[in-house]
Amino acid sequence: MIIERLRQRSKDPSVNPYLRMTDPDLGMPDIFYIMDEIGRVQVLRRYQKRENGFTYCGTFEVMHKTERPRQFCIVLRRRPDELIVPPEFAMTGPEEMNELVVAEYYPGVMSRVYLKGLSSQTMQSVVDEYVHRLCRRRRIRGLLGWAE
Repeated sequence: MIIERLRQRSKDPSVNPYLRMTDPDLGMPDIFYIMDEIGRVQVLRRYQKRENGFTYCGTFEVMHKTERPRQFCIVLRRRPDELIVPPEFAMTGPEEMNELVVAEYYPGVMSRVYLKGLSSQTMQSVVDEYVHRLCRRRRIRGLLGWAE
């Protein structure tokens, strides 16, 4: 009864924290990510909600994170799978590990992270910032005599 009244007050389920804590899947995407670390590398593990629970769908390495006004943007690259992945999410070839994913991320409840698409202008500025940072890092390593 209380939950029904709270649902009627707002059409957006993320507005009411009580509803979000009682049902984290209410109105949220079926695919979500869990942030973790492998050694010193930050990764996002992708999961999909299924009838019988959650299924692991792959691991992505965080290459770059940046903040825009009211947006948190991220650049990801696929890593080798740690567990068995369903066929629709399996890697098609080694070239998939070189592809970059650029998206906006926002936190959910229960340690979940969700991704949203970006406008082409914002995506281009995030990619330009990532490339500039990557070139600067390589130039500094070259000056210091470190090999990659």
